[in-house]
Amino acid sequence: MLGFSDLPGAQEVLEARLRRLHRIALLSIAVVGTITVLGGIALERTTGWVQHTREMLRMVRELQARLFEHESVALQGGPIVPQPEAESVIPAASPPLAVDLLAVIDTMQALTSDNPQQHRRVETIADAVVNWNGAMRGIVLGESNREALEAKRVLQLRIAEFQDEEQRLYDARTANARGLRFAVLASILVALAIIWYVLTRFVRSTVREAHVARDAIRARDRTAERLGVITDISPNAFAIVGVDDRLVLANAAWRALEHFDAPDAQWMSRLDPALGDVLRLLLEQVRTTHETRREELIDPSAMTEVAGQSVKRVWMVTAYRVARGADLDGSICLMLQDVTSLRAMEHQMRQSQRLEAIGRLAGGVAHDFNNTLTAIIGFTDMALAEARERGRLREDLQQARRAADRAALLTRQLLSFSRQPVLQPRVYGLGDIVRNLELMIRRLIGSHIQVEVRIAPDTGSVEADAGRIEQLVLNLIINARDAMEYGGELTVEMNNASTADLQAAHDRGDLPASALRERFALIRVRDTGSGMTPEVRRQIFEPFFTTKPVGQGTGLGLSTALQVVREANGYIGVQTAPGVGTVFEVYLPLVEAEAVPVEATPVLNSPQRRSGTVLVVEDDRDVRQLTEYVLSEAGYSVHVAKNGLDAIEVLRRRGDEIDLIITDLVMPGLGGVDLSRHELVTTWGIRVLFLTGYGMNSSLRMAVLPFDAHVLTKPFSPSQLLDAVAETDPDLIRL
Repeated sequence: MLGFSDLPGAQEVLEARLRRLHRIALLSIAVVGTITVLGGIALERTTGWVQHTREMLRMVRELQARLFEHESVALQGGPIVPQPEAESVIPAASPPLAVDLLAVIDTMQALTSDNPQQHRRVETIADAVVNWNGAMRGIVLGESNREALEAKRVLQLRIAEFQDEEQRLYDARTANARGLRFAVLASILVALAIIWYVLTRFVRSTVREAHVARDAIRARDRTAERLGVITDISPNAFAIVGVDDRLVLANAAWRALEHFDAPDAQWMSRLDPALGDVLRLLLEQVRTTHETRREELIDPSAMTEVAGQSVKRVWMVTAYRVARGADLDGSICLMLQDVTSLRAMEHQMRQSQRLEAIGRLAGGVAHDFNNTLTAIIGFTDMALAEARERGRLREDLQQARRAADRAALLTRQLLSFSRQPVLQPRVYGLGDIVRNLELMIRRLIGSHIQVEVRIAPDTGSVEADAGRIEQLVLNLIINARDAMEYGGELTVEMNNASTADLQAAHDRGDLPASALRERFALIRVRDTGSGMTPEVRRQIFEPFFTTKPVGQGTGLGLSTALQVVREANGYIGVQTAPGVGTVFEVYLPLVEAEAVPVEATPVLNSPQRRSGTVLVVEDDRDVRQLTEYVLSEAGYSVHVAKNGLDAIEVLRRRGDEIDLIITDLVMPGLGGVDLSRHELVTTWGIRVLFLTGYGMNSSLRMAVLPFDAHVLTKPFSPSQLLDAVAETDPDLIRL
């Protein structure tokens, strides 16, 4: 079987065989023609001899007939025909012959003139005829018959001898002619058989090799077609540039790049000059150095969309020289790989790394700020408990308390951004959560915007963190307020999503097809503000993205809203257009469990008296003082320590008196977890309540804390602290 590399040699061999076949055919024709011509000549000559002999026999028979006629005339006494005056071959002294006998003898002598033996035999017959003629004249003149009879006997003898000899020649020549004819025919047939055999073997071998070559060519064509398919399905543009700068080969991606219809030398002029100049320089460098070159360049004429943004296409160009192969020696292979998405992902990776660093910083800031807020909220609540029911002081304290709540909301956003959300998921009635926010919503929006809140009575329950849902709704409302600087209408709708709502959201791409079989609660926030352009719409959920002037927005509102929705396994969509307004739709999965009542933020009025000994371990002075103050006011005996090592000293002295340890989770030196595992704590069986200003997601809780650990997140109010203490150790409550 021929390989692909043998195809050129196979074609040459096939062409040589065809030329040899042509020569063999010509030689065969020449051989058969020569045999035919020579055989024809020999056969024609042999046939002439046979005809000559046949004619001599006929002349002898005619001579006999003439002699019989003359003899009959002479015996009947008739006159003898005189000899003509014309010159004859008969001697002059001989008796005159009749004209017809003389003509026959002359003809016989003429026919045998080229054969001396036959000619002598004819002359002998002629002499016998002359003698017979003279004897016949003597009979007519009455002479003796004896001489006539002798002359007749001699003549008959000569004629018989001549006939026998001519018959023998006739038979021999006829046999020779027949044998020659058979030999010529046999020679032609043998030559044709030999030629047929040779040509058959030659043609068969040629056809066999032609089939092999054809199969190899078909296999090569199939391989070439497959390679063409492989190169065409490649997303990378690939081309081969010949030594004359003509485009020898280009795949589909390259042809689509600049709509190349046919290989030519003008392909570079159709490219953008910036791209064409770089490619021309690469070609020259590779031809000069014979080294593979790679360059990254930007094609200003091609734009592509990455993550919803239209950017210039970035190419990674690879050029290398073809050392050998077919007729491509010295050609240059060019491959253009679109690395726009890769560079965009690298940019996003760097951006995410920066955001991660910012998130860690934000988490640390939120932790410290939560400590401060804990003190602010705690002391404010304590002051409110002591303030009169009415009065300016109480109003001021309440305003400070609301400001602290807004600050706590901001820290929640920071912790959410830093991937440290403080989650307390429970089953809540979605309508109850929004009803508790309605008063705050109206205060946040302002009088220049008309607000309408519609909550369907049958709105179902969702499993989520109530604070996170409040944060979600408030962020969407604040975003709508900022879009209506000069007033407008804001509508907050809440109900169970209908099939039509789900299908419409799916058609817009906000819901996957799998979600159409589920049940959702729908929160719809609609405003008549300025709306958003498609470019802004694609970026609204990115962290720190904002269209507000510097200093007027953090860019975390909608990104936090998206994260809250994802935490609740929900979906969010937006419909907007410039000058029309914006509609946000949030789909949260419905649950069948019984909802927990949503309570307003409690204020410490007259705490229930309690008893027990508590060790407070907190590195922040304000939080430590607040905790000590709230617990002391509630009736507990309190010991304080500023870190874990100090707490160990207290436990060594008074461990048998301690009923509960309230410790910060993260502290310098010995942290809260290590403290809870100390042998003094485990020996005395002291329960522990952890405080933290960081996020407490489930993975961290499983990896660090015991499964039944009690955690109170900062900032917290005095009543929340007391409730957490009671929940951690119910035995501390004394009625």
